[in-house]
Order: sequence, then structure tokens, then C-alpha cells
Amino acid sequence: MGKTLGTTETIIPAWKMAVRSKDITDRLIFHSDRGSQYSNYEFTDILKEHNGTVVQSMSRKGIAGTMQWRNLSLRA
Repeated sequence: MGKTLGTTETIIPAWKMAVRSKDITDRLIFHSDRGSQYSNYEFTDILKEHNGTVVQSMSRKGIAGTMQWRNLSLRA
């Protein structure tokens, strides 16, 4: 069996790369599903380091695509 990649191998390096390429100057809402890689303390602590500039948002439990559906309804 292959190794399962965790938060430290995937999400955190991707976040750091994104922040390095573009400074966060305005309030940012980071929306994701409820995956363990996004609710992991190590990752949520990194988001908190932005002193309130980055707010984490997650889909409601059991409702896939919550944010996408809301975005579509706002366009109408």
C-alpha cells in the first residue's frame, strides 16, 4: 500500500506557496469541505497567524457543494 499524504505534505505547502506569491492585504475567506486536512490544528493555527485577516469557512456537515450552490444563487 502507498503512503497517504497528510496535511503537512499537501495542504500546508500549498497554502505557504499561495501566500508567498500573493500577499493577503484584504480580508480573505478560506472555504473548504470538512476534511481532516483542513480542520487539523496545525493548519488552522497557520490561518490564525494572519491575525483575523483570514477567516476559515467550512461546508455544513453532509451537504456537499454548499458554497458552490450559494454562489450560483447569488448570480441569479
